[in-house]
Amino acid sequence: MAGTLAVLASCSGGDGSAGAPSSEPTAATDEAPVAGVESFCDEFVDVLSQDDPDFSRLDQAAPEEVKPEVSEVVEFSEMAATADEAPAEEVIDGFQRSVFGMTIYAVDNCDDVEQLAADLGLGDEQIEAVRRYSLDDVRDDEKWPEIKAAVEQQ
Repeated sequence: MAGTLAVLASCSGGDGSAGAPSSEPTAATDEAPVAGVESFCDEFVDVLSQDDPDFSRLDQAAPEEVKPEVSEVVEFSEMAATADEAPAEEVIDGFQRSVFGMTIYAVDNCDDVEQLAADLGLGDEQIEAVRRYSLDDVRDDEKWPEIKAAVEQQ
């Protein structure tokens, strides 16, 4: 999970540069992605492979099942891009929780789990750890502290 936490940390800095849009061209098409599992998976892998992930690209591609997590991540990344100081711990925790929820959804639903795992820096053991939980588990306030502790141990 170290790779997942690295992605999370990249958007929690306070220098105003984290999460800023990249000036590098991307392979994005002129048309916005249509919401659905396949488009979400493609966008998630593409976003994670960027030096400065642009999570806002996931907003239109996100299926309803994972829309709340995507919205939280987009909101946080936009806030982090303009913040003068590091966000509060509870804000970072919410971001981590949402990214982990998106990761669980992707591992459970995407065809190219190997590419997703590589972009997140997850090994086989970490993928198995992700598969122990569901999106509902991550959303459960009583279960989240246990899940977070397990993720941080990986």
